Amino acid sequence: MRFYLDSGLERHRRGRFLTSLVGAESTLDGTPESGVLLAIGKDFQVGPDDRREALTDWTARPGRTLLLLPPYAEGALWSGLDWQLAFRETKPEPNGARIPDLLVDEVSYMIVGRDGDLDREAGHRWTDGTVNTRYLKTHSGSGVFAATSLPLWSIALLDEAGPVKAWLDALHAHTGPAESIALPAGPTRAGQALGKDAFGVMVCLYGYGTADPDDVMQRVEAEVFPVVALGREQLDGIMSRLRGADYVDQTGLTDAGLQALRSSPYWGFAERLREVIT
Repeated sequence: MRFYLDSGLERHRRGRFLTSLVGAESTLDGTPESGVLLAIGKDFQVGPDDRREALTDWTARPGRTLLLLPPYAEGALWSGLDWQLAFRETKPEPNGARIPDLLVDEVSYMIVGRDGDLDREAGHRWTDGTVNTRYLKTHSGSGVFAATSLPLWSIALLDEAGPVKAWLDALHAHTGPAESIALPAGPTRAGQALGKDAFGVMVCLYGYGTADPDDVMQRVEAEVFPVVALGREQLDGIMSRLRGADYVDQTGLTDAGLQALRSSPYWGFAERLREVIT
């Protein structure tokens, strides 16, 4: 397994430690085709929207794991999840897993939220019930988006390269091999060009079970926390682009549109919306 550093982490001494510890590589030439990409949580939270979107979009494909590391800004991690980062008031209770227990005295945060999952065998949950690591896998063919409060750059792990790699490998195991799913080249390129607002509309079309933009607009306007925040002209323009990409027809999402949505980071939202509506 290969490990990589996001640009913000690469420039920091913590990144240099991780390079020494697990052989993490540079991403100055762009995100890798597969592997575990390590990034600073706070950079993800407060950084540019386009960088945050690029990182989450990267996890759409199998064989890819994005892991956010401390430090964080207290509060919401990302609007796409219910995860909250809270400062700990007490020391966590060790759980018997080697890496978490080695870092128990240095953990400052806990992750609060229900979206996604955790791996008890890897020690993602402390004995006191609080959580140090969560991950989200949006569908069976996606990569993994994860966050941990464990400071994997700690000098306490200086002689623990093997166990650290094993802990990272266990997290990465939740995504299938990079070559396990071959996505159609056309829809993938078109999907990447459409952007998050277009995928938001596709989430609505699937979740609401409709092909009528009037119905979408009426439902969105009635929601306290709408899936998308678009005016009617924007919605009409996006619907036109979706039709042009053969992602939508008069009945709703086409097979190509459904495949593009399933292969995106937004599939989990679409499934949850459909469950709520039905």
